[in-house]
Amino acid sequence: MPYARVSTKESIAVIYQDVAKEFDTDNQHELKQNSINSNVKSEASLESGEIIAAIRVKHVGQYQLISGLLVAPQHRGKGLATKLIQFIAPILVPKKCFLFTDISLQPLYMQQQFQWVQPPKIAQLPANILQLYQRYHSESRPLIIMQLP
Repeated sequence: MPYARVSTKESIAVIYQDVAKEFDTDNQHELKQNSINSNVKSEASLESGEIIAAIRVKHVGQYQLISGLLVAPQHRGKGLATKLIQFIAPILVPKKCFLFTDISLQPLYMQQQFQWVQPPKIAQLPANILQLYQRYHSESRPLIIMQLP
């Protein structure tokens, strides 16, 4: 998303063509060989080719929120979302990693060990995660919450 800016409290992983790259904006250094500077800009992606998929992990207090997972329409159905989730899995913290998603994507995340937080248990979530969920969830855009167990 060209309007989305990466903050210093976020980590992202990107697939350029067939190469996965990870950036750690929190520590301001490269995590994997072949990474580019953590100041990600659209101009930088031109050097490495077209971005075809990306995932974004936002740090919310002591918790993590997968706040975006995007795959270019012409590259969907190729397992890129799964590759990105598996690629970032080592940095995800069990019991502290959440995501909000459309119900249609629940099977994708369940394959990666995320569990659906049932509506009766939503009120028991950490306050800062609950506030973000209430901000993003609406009748016109219903979302479910999933958590890494």
